[in-house]
This record gives sequence, structure tokens and C-alpha cells, in this order.
Amino acid sequence: INESRKRWKIRFDTPEKWRESVRGYYRLITGVDDAIGQLMTKLEEIGEADNTVIILMGDHGFYLGEHGLAGTWYPHQESLKIPLAIYDPRLDKEKRGKRDDRYAFNIVCVTR
Repeated sequence: INESRKRWKIRFDTPEKWRESVRGYYRLITGVDDAIGQLMTKLEEIGEADNTVIILMGDHGFYLGEHGLAGTWYPHQESLKIPLAIYDPRLDKEKRGKRDDRYAFNIVCVTR
């Protein structure tokens, strides 16, 4: 049994474990959302909201039980794609809030 299957058993092998794991994941996302809201409020308070571009990018996340796996070791879309959001107050209002279905990837190149 590989590590990803072992972690699946720890996190997801009963409905209760699955619910708690997913709740924890969404609590984490809610915490990030709250922190961004606080940042934007502070930028407004100090008069820099219209002068600040915010780029939010996350890591690769992890499976929520898909494919019977937990972790991020395999090349499924749930493990490869990353969240990427760009807030640019300079954009015209009709251009704001657009979604793009293309994937964003975090690729690191190391050269020597």
C-alpha cells in the first residue's frame, strides 16, 4: 500500500472521517477568505485600496478522497491545478470578476 492510500484510510474511510476532513478543508479556505477581507479593509482604511494589486496563489492542495487517494503525489487535475486570483482595481468595472477555465500551474525550474 502506498502512502497516499494509507492517508486515505486515515482521513476518508468512514463517512464521519470524510465529513470532518472536508469540513476542515473548507474551514481553512474560509480562513484565507477572511484574511483577504481584512487586508482589503486595511488597504481602504489607509487609502491604498485603489493603488494595490493583489495576487493570490495557493499550493497544489490535496485530494478530498478522489481516486481513493489523499495527498498530492499523482498527476490528476485535483492535485495539479492551483488557485490563482488577481485583483486589480485599475481594471474597468466591466472587466472585473471574470473567470477563466484554464488551469494555473506552479512550476519551479531549478538550474545549476
